[in-house]
Amino acid sequence: TIGFCVVYFDTPLETCLERNSSRIGKECIPEAVVVRMAASIEPPDESKPNASFERCHVTIDNSSGDRDTGRCFGAIKCI
Repeated sequence: TIGFCVVYFDTPLETCLERNSSRIGKECIPEAVVVRMAASIEPPDESKPNASFERCHVTIDNSSGDRDTGRCFGAIKCI
């Protein structure tokens, strides 16, 4: 039994910046913040010592421009 699962959306920085630029008002995040977060987020790596929380993860390729999050989360339910 697992109590949680890491969901990692694998999205290229260029795609993130493009999507962010289409947002308006408070929904738009400063570009520097997006770039800084992209540099600091690491994909799950179950081979790391003492990284038990990374052993149960789902990686979703989110690079296609498909914004259908329902489809993405549907994939998680199948696990």
